[in-house]
Amino acid sequence: MIKHRLSPVLVVGHKNSGKTAYLEILAQKARGKGLQVAGFLSRGQWQDNEKPVYHLADLGNNRQYLLASETPHASRPFFYGRYYFSPRVFDIGNRILRECSVADVVVLDEFGPLERAGKGFREGFDHILNNFQGVFLLAVRPSLVPFVMKQLSEFRQDLLESDTLVKG
Repeated sequence: MIKHRLSPVLVVGHKNSGKTAYLEILAQKARGKGLQVAGFLSRGQWQDNEKPVYHLADLGNNRQYLLASETPHASRPFFYGRYYFSPRVFDIGNRILRECSVADVVVLDEFGPLERAGKGFREGFDHILNNFQGVFLLAVRPSLVPFVMKQLSEFRQDLLESDTLVKG
């Protein structure tokens, strides 16, 4: 039973396969067609073939917030993988997703292991599933596709594999 007109589109790809770049292209194309785009991108900052820092880029106002870094800091007390995350920026991202109900297109970059565990941007993801009517662009790695597909089982999903769409 479909509750409303949510149209999820999964942009699937491995680490550094171009998911964020492809989401940015899709967001620009949607804006070019006069659609209102909300949500955020998680932009990595390249340094010596690595991304030691990630910023959350708000697509509504172009503000950027330091989400994660390999360098410990009091503002980033949450450690996962090789990064120290900012709970405040997770709160900002979840707020962005809660407040995007008037948009035509919402972007969440990305649904990862933290979200699977109910942390990170999971609150905003759940809010979108239960309240948003429009296109939901969601970056996800291949290993999490079965889990995400189960979460989206009541909606029709489209999968776009970034490995074959965008190089870079």
